Formats: sequence, C-alpha cells, structure tokens
Amino acid sequence: MKKTQMNRKFLQILNITIFILTACGQSTPATQASPIPIIDNATATPSPLPTDTQTSLPSAAPTASITPLPTIPTFTPTFDVSTILTVTTAPKAECPAIQSDANINLSNFNDYYPELVIALNQGASIDAIVDTFEKKFDQHYFPDGNMLFHKKIWYEIVDVTNDSIPEIILPGDSVTQLKAIILSCNEGKYSTLYSRKYQEEYMHLVPIDANQNGITEIIIGEESGTATGSWFDLSVIEWHMDSFQTLLSDTYSSSAFQLVQIKDLDNDKTKEILVVVLAK
Repeated sequence: MKKTQMNRKFLQILNITIFILTACGQSTPATQASPIPIIDNATATPSPLPTDTQTSLPSAAPTASITPLPTIPTFTPTFDVSTILTVTTAPKAECPAIQSDANINLSNFNDYYPELVIALNQGASIDAIVDTFEKKFDQHYFPDGNMLFHKKIWYEIVDVTNDSIPEIILPGDSVTQLKAIILSCNEGKYSTLYSRKYQEEYMHLVPIDANQNGITEIIIGEESGTATGSWFDLSVIEWHMDSFQTLLSDTYSSSAFQLVQIKDLDNDKTKEILVVVLAK
C-alpha cells in the first residue's frame, strides 16, 4: 500500500517536470524578428571587409627612387588666320577714283546731264565738272564776252541712302535741264537713282532729316499751271531699302510758286516746311 502511494507521487512529480521542460524549450515563431545583438565596442572585433582590387595611392611622400617626369619645353603660341571662318558681305558702294586729268566735255547745251555723268565716271570731280560747264555756258551764250547773265548749275552732295556714300542732287531748271535727278554710286560708277521731269519753271529739291530718324528726306516742291490757273505740288520722299518711298504728297491751289524753305518756326528744335508763294 505504501509502495503504491509512493509510485503515484513519483509519477506526478515526473509529469510536472516534463511539462516545465517542454514550456521552456518552445521555439520562437517564424514571424517574430530576431533580436539585434548588442556589441560592446571595447571588446567586439569587426569582421574583415572584402578586399578591393584597386590599388590605393601611397600616403607617404614619394622617395628619391621615383624617376621624375621629363621637363616640358616652353613654346610661344601662334595664330593661323587661315583657320578663321569668314562671311563674305556685299561689296560696299564705291565711287570712281578722282583723276586730275579726267576728260570733261560739253557739246549738248540743252541737256548736259549725260555728259556730266560720263565725266564723273571718268574720275572728274563734281566741282571741276560744274566749273567747266558754267564757263562753257558763258562762252556759248555770250561769245563776244558781253554777258547778260551767268548760267549757274545748282547741286548738293548729301547721303540720302544712308550708306555713307553721298549722292549728288541736281535740281535742274526749265531751260537747259528739264528734269531733276539724284545720282548715286553703284558698282564703281555713277547712275541715276531718281529722276523727276519739270512741269513748269520752278522745282526745288531740299534735303533734310525732318522726322529725325537718321535718314535724309527729299522735300520736292514744284509749280504747275495752265491758262486757267496755277498750283504747286509738295511731296516728301525717303529712301527705304532699295527705292524711294513717298511720305507726303499734296497739291495746293495758289498763285505762282516761289520756293521751299526749312525753318524751325516755333523754336521746338523740329524744322517745319515753309512754302513761299506769290499772293493772288
């Protein structure tokens, strides 16, 4: 009896021991993260890093056993102008070179413009041409030397195309030259840039930069008339690119036209066009 009781107690104790050991030996679930081990800096030995195949530069200064690089000789840089890329621009307008011995001839006293242009293209200056022509006019109209009047050729030299090459303005007259022209240099020779035929006795070509845009305008005033009355035309032209453009064109009914003047009438530093006519 006693032996049986002792066996039951032994079995109870054995069961309790097995239960405790089983509880302590359970594994950690797969979903739970493993704790990060804490490494003591004083005692932990870091794992070796993988070896790099690149050779590191030595930290120490080079020794005398290293052969120095050869000295590079000095040289003076040179500039080859043939390597420059250039852009060919249009040739600049040039006038014929002045020749002191240029031939100046006048045979047609009723239309001297063609021979005047020929003399210019042969290298004669406009001053020399006009001086020669005026003397020949005096000899032609007054061969005996008793001059009643002196034929005067009016002209102006003004750059009206804004290309730094001045043009020659010849207003002409109603007797020997029945048109007004403007001559310009093109490809080394003079040619007619503008021409206007005379209507009556008077025509004036006045160059002025009235609108102050740096380009000279030409103010043209001329008289027209019939037996029933007279009037005058006033127009302003200005060079644009390759031709003259009309900025103003008006016709006024009045008595005889006299002249055109440019004056600053109200002292505002802008010049006005003043037309002078005879009263009726």
